[in-house]
Amino acid sequence: MLRSVEPPIVAGRVPPHDLDAEAAVLSAVLLKPEALDRIGNLLTQEHFYSESNGWIFAAIQAVSADSKPIDVVTVADWLRARERFANVGGMAYLRQIIDATPAVWNVKAHAQIVRERWRLRRVIAECQRISAEGYGDVGDPQQFIAGAEQALYALSSQPEHTTSMMLDEALGLSVAGAVAMRYRTATGAVAGTSTGIGRLDKLTGGLSSGDLLFIGAPTGGGKSALAGGLVLETCAQGFVEAQHDHLGAPVLDENGARVTREVPYGAAIFTMEMSAPEYATRLACTSGHVDFMRLRTGEADAAEMGGYIAACDRIKALPVYLEQRTDLSPAKLRAGVKAARAALRERGARLRTIVVDTVQLMEPDERRDNESEANVVDRVGRELRKLSQDAEFADLTWIVCSQLNADGQLRGSRALDQHAVCVWIVSVDKATRSSLAPEGVTTARIHIRKQRNGPFPRNVPLWFHGRHTRFAESSGSVVADADVASSQDEESPL
Repeated sequence: MLRSVEPPIVAGRVPPHDLDAEAAVLSAVLLKPEALDRIGNLLTQEHFYSESNGWIFAAIQAVSADSKPIDVVTVADWLRARERFANVGGMAYLRQIIDATPAVWNVKAHAQIVRERWRLRRVIAECQRISAEGYGDVGDPQQFIAGAEQALYALSSQPEHTTSMMLDEALGLSVAGAVAMRYRTATGAVAGTSTGIGRLDKLTGGLSSGDLLFIGAPTGGGKSALAGGLVLETCAQGFVEAQHDHLGAPVLDENGARVTREVPYGAAIFTMEMSAPEYATRLACTSGHVDFMRLRTGEADAAEMGGYIAACDRIKALPVYLEQRTDLSPAKLRAGVKAARAALRERGARLRTIVVDTVQLMEPDERRDNESEANVVDRVGRELRKLSQDAEFADLTWIVCSQLNADGQLRGSRALDQHAVCVWIVSVDKATRSSLAPEGVTTARIHIRKQRNGPFPRNVPLWFHGRHTRFAESSGSVVADADVASSQDEESPL
């Protein structure tokens, strides 16, 4: 078995390790083989600083996997068969380990010490590698920095890859979540962040933390308009946060009640199709019901210009972070999200929603020769899924705009559907106008093709005001088949 490269001793400084903890783990398992079950998912051979201890642990695991009894004889036999017995110190060292006589029930704590020392050594080794490479030709500095950050963060997130608990613990969390959700719905709130479209909220529970939502539409089909509307709706919401002093104690007013403040939700938009000013203009036109094309071509009259300026004044304080770039990759997106979170925190807001427009224009972190578009999009989608599941970003909703193939599938790779938690397909019937809709408004719908925690497929009827790049709830009915529901007699919010 190959061991990972350990950092060298520098200026007499030995890398972090704890030989007593390593010996305690091995002694506990040799004395009580059932102790291995308590640490089997925590340690492997590479986690031991002592190469001898690492080989002994590998022998213990192999003997156990072969359903043989774990003791000094079977472990020694396994090591002899691989010509490692003399290298680890022979029978004398094995007996020395047994004589350590640790508290067997503390084996998990000892194993965690061994693992944490290994993690520190990995950080040191990674930093030494980054430092050495930094003195050479690194190519694109931003790519190098992003790669270095990702490598270090991968080490910090390793213990979070698996979450294990007993059923009673899981049920306790489930009950607490259900009670909190019942309270929210009793007060008129949705489970997640409201989309602003009541029927959509009812089917989906709103936009939930950790969701990776793909919004698909043909070119010019409204995916960016819908994403922008969701951003405006997100930033109109927030939560109440209790204040704490520098020691972490709650701040109380003169009556002994906790001091709280309202914290607005923020959003970050990463666009590869539009410049940041153009995206901001679209948001203002959506908010102010202003004709985007007339504004863009200079044909807006005084009333329209007044409405546009008023909309800009109204939304300029919204906590929205805009970043436009042509070379967005998952690593650069990670760095951008961190920058957005810091920028919004300075403005007193909490980042809640991420918009990526569009996935087909993203690049993988590493290019491969003669790679097909399907494979590129698949790899990007896989990395987006990892980002959405990352513990650091667990409180975020990820909205990813996607182009469509002629057959209505997300363009580039059918695997995008597998990576997504939710898939919405937007369609706008530009030739059909409801008799109940105002002038310039056409029928549209969101086809919920996939979602984790709700019914699908479902079609949510909408009205689309193309000149304002704005969707709104229509008077149609939600249906489960592919037909758009007919309109009913009720007033439009437009």
